[in-house]
Amino acid sequence: MRNSYLIICFLLPLALIAQKSINNYQKIIVPNKFNFVKKENQYNLNVLTKLFFEKSGFQVYLNSEVPSELAANPCDAMYASVVEKGNFMKTKMQVFLLDCKKDTIYKSDVGTSKEKDFNVSYNLALRQALNSFEKLNYHYEPKENELTTDNATSTISEPKKQLSEHLYTARATANGYELLDTEKKVVMKLLKTSRVDMFTALKSSQQGALIFKENTWFFEYYQGENFVSEPIDVVMPN
Repeated sequence: MRNSYLIICFLLPLALIAQKSINNYQKIIVPNKFNFVKKENQYNLNVLTKLFFEKSGFQVYLNSEVPSELAANPCDAMYASVVEKGNFMKTKMQVFLLDCKKDTIYKSDVGTSKEKDFNVSYNLALRQALNSFEKLNYHYEPKENELTTDNATSTISEPKKQLSEHLYTARATANGYELLDTEKKVVMKLLKTSRVDMFTALKSSQQGALIFKENTWFFEYYQGENFVSEPIDVVMPN
C-alpha cells in the first residue's frame, strides 16, 4: 500500500509538468504528410489535426505554411506527429506533440475504429485520439523570459461573406449527417467531432471540414496548395 502511494506521488508531478510544458507553447507545426500514408493530407488527416488544435487555441501551421520568423526559431513551436498502430481488424492512432529536439511533450490516448473504409476509420480514430487533449484545458502561459509579441496573423484570407446559392438539408446518420440537395441526393457526408460547430466533411474527392462561424456554415478544404473556404446554407435538424 505504501509503495502504491509513493508511485502515485511520483507520477502526479510528472503529469503536471507535461501539462505545464504544453501551456508554455503557443504554436504547433503539422506535417503536410504523416509517415503511414503515401500522399500529402491523405484522408484529410493533416488538415483535421490542424483544425482541431486551432479550435483548442493554438496557432497552427502546416509545414508549407510556416512563417519565416518561426522557421528561424524552430524551438518556439511544438511538432505534431500521428502514429498508426492498427491491424486488419482495427485502426489505432495516437497523436504526439514533440519539441524541437523530438522529445515527447505529450501523447494522446489511442483512438480506435473498426470501420473497414480507411477514409472513415482513419478519421474516426484520429478524432478520438485528438479528443483526449481536451482534458488538458490548454491555456497559453508564456515563459517569464519570453518577450511579448503580437499574435501571428493568418496568411489565409477571410472567407467570403455571401451565402451559397444552394440550400442543403442535413439528415442524421450513425456517425453524423448527410447533406441532401433539393432533389434529395447526398452531396456531402459529415462525421461528428467533439464540437457541435465542426464536422469532418467528405464531398466527392474533396475532404475538409464543415465549420460554423459568423452565423454561417463554411466548407473548408485544400485544393492543391490553395486553401478554400466556401459558405453554404445548411438546415440542421432540431
